[in-house]
Amino acid sequence: MNSASQSQPDVETARQMLQDSEELTRSGWRMASPAWFPLILVSMTVLASVPVALLLDRPNGAAVYWVVAGPLAAIASGWFFATRPAQPPTGAGMVVLATGAALLAGTLWLAFFGPQGWSVSAPWIVVGIAFGIFAAAWRSVPTGAFAVVSLLAGIGFALAPVPRADIILAVVIGLAAGTAALVDLVQALGRRS
Repeated sequence: MNSASQSQPDVETARQMLQDSEELTRSGWRMASPAWFPLILVSMTVLASVPVALLLDRPNGAAVYWVVAGPLAAIASGWFFATRPAQPPTGAGMVVLATGAALLAGTLWLAFFGPQGWSVSAPWIVVGIAFGIFAAAWRSVPTGAFAVVSLLAGIGFALAPVPRADIILAVVIGLAAGTAALVDLVQALGRRS
């Protein structure tokens, strides 16, 4: 029996195992929670709405911004998930799609036809509910924390209205979304190492 010929398959097996391990590491990184991307989009679009609301300080002046920015953010988020190699947890794809549709419909209805005094807060309550479902689907704690902040801020400002609640809510929710995105990215980078 030739020991040199036996060691050759062992070396090849070890190389193959190493390649498989590296591929699993790369795919694990790709499959890390992608919730950071929609959180960044929310943070950017919400924080950008502050100067728009200040510049267009008239009834429904900022609504034009949301009619343009909302769908653009949704399209960008959809593109991200459509081109991402990671797949959502089983059954989450339809839940996320249904949540997005409900989010858009609920926000538009509440913003234009909702109860008096809740028009500023109601969209953020809908955002909180939608991101809560999204957080559960992707098992993302930072996204869940953002959802809670959005819900509590929306309900709080609806129950105790203050002047320029739209600006204050936008800053609070934009910063909460940015913070949640940062934490989610740090966690994903930690999974990568």
